Amino acid sequence: MDNLIGKIDSVIKESSKSPLGIVSLCIFMLSLLAYFLFSDESENAKIVIFISISFSFFIFVWVMYNKVSHKETTNDKTSTNNGNMVIENKHLAKKTKYSFQSKLIEQFTKEYEGSIKGVLSLNYQTSMNWERVFLKRVSALYDGVETVHAVTLSSISDFWISGQDEILIQEYLECQINKKIKRLFVFESPYDLKIYENILKLNYEAYGKSGGSVLVTSARFYQSTILHKIAPKQSKFRLLNLDFGIWKSEIEILAELKGTHLKFREIPDYSEMESEIYIEKFKAILDTPLDGIIKWNDASESENIAKKIFVEDVTYVGPVIHIVLMKHENRELLESIASSIKRLDDIQREAIRDDIPLNFCQEEPWWGINLNELDNKQAFTDGKWGGRLETCDEYAYMLKIDLPSIDDLKAWYSWGPHSEIRRDIYSSLHNEVVAIYHLLDNSEAKFDDVEHKIKESGYIKRMDFIYNKKLDAIEPFLDYNDAKEVIRKSIANNR
Repeated sequence: MDNLIGKIDSVIKESSKSPLGIVSLCIFMLSLLAYFLFSDESENAKIVIFISISFSFFIFVWVMYNKVSHKETTNDKTSTNNGNMVIENKHLAKKTKYSFQSKLIEQFTKEYEGSIKGVLSLNYQTSMNWERVFLKRVSALYDGVETVHAVTLSSISDFWISGQDEILIQEYLECQINKKIKRLFVFESPYDLKIYENILKLNYEAYGKSGGSVLVTSARFYQSTILHKIAPKQSKFRLLNLDFGIWKSEIEILAELKGTHLKFREIPDYSEMESEIYIEKFKAILDTPLDGIIKWNDASESENIAKKIFVEDVTYVGPVIHIVLMKHENRELLESIASSIKRLDDIQREAIRDDIPLNFCQEEPWWGINLNELDNKQAFTDGKWGGRLETCDEYAYMLKIDLPSIDDLKAWYSWGPHSEIRRDIYSSLHNEVVAIYHLLDNSEAKFDDVEHKIKESGYIKRMDFIYNKKLDAIEPFLDYNDAKEVIRKSIANNR
């Protein structure tokens, strides 16, 4: 009844909308009307009218009471169910065998308890941030851990530099303080290395000075050498596209991250995992790093390490754009070439099986036709003066591929199967080239003769561009000094 008095306005409104409430109000209104019209007729009429008014009043009060009772019962049931869920989860947490399991269940309980309360109160909000969820989940794995051997690919674990939640990244590192962690960071280009510089320094502050290791290598070395040693042929491509690690506490687990998908499972026996990864060899490489892997220390700087792990010139760094322009009247022929171009991840899969590092920034080549080739040619005009803008119509088609670095561009140019693709394209553009290739097959000509003939024809133009910024001009992600103080305070509190 307290709820009835405290929320009388809303209860009356809800009750008056119910069928029985409407009937009682109708009886009440008709009774009042009868009172004014027939009350002077006789005493019996007054009694009947009084009984009708009282009856309608009691029906309406009963409807209001039911409304309030139903709400209280629903809330009690939901509250009880919610409480039972929390109690059950806490009971499960007590039954866990390993500390990280208890930590994960505790996280689930807090998250879902808060969400349920928000839904019940009709005041719900949440941040659909997979990075936040991922970091919280993985943080629990460090609870009670003895050692960690892990690989972090800059192309996969971009949460470090996403800027979505810098505080959470600091909290993630805090749970790793003074742990025996050996983490190998794999970078596709000097640009990536420079962007991650402060992240590497913070990892070094958290665990690199206390028995752990922050290790750095290039994607090319990882793909051509490390994967060859730690994985069977059929698993190389899978490991190329995920972060993974071995967490050892009372048990050992293999944790994997790919995109937004996180999973972990117990390792029953090393021999059972040999179809996926050679665990002992993997741990040995991180315990005693190979040449080609650099161990970060107090004096480390990205510019110096870049010169050691990358073959390319590290003056100008960043993504490379490879462009091929073609002109040809035989549109059907070029369209058939375009349709035969493979997906780049399929090409990468083929290459990595042969221990050839080959990286791309896209899944498929971009193949386009000049707008001037279309029947409905587009006219573009100057926004201020209205004059027509002239666009080049010399080349009908363009192929564009984005690559992470100059090294990857070199690998793409020199990859064996690419030579066959190039031969098909050249042969379709110029008939005389077909004859030269036949001579090449018999070692009776030089490839320079092919290039000269294609250049002379003007049918094709090849261009490559690199991001026009020097390595020392790139700003690393995250304010190192502020984040470092947070980590150091946490280290001091843990001592």
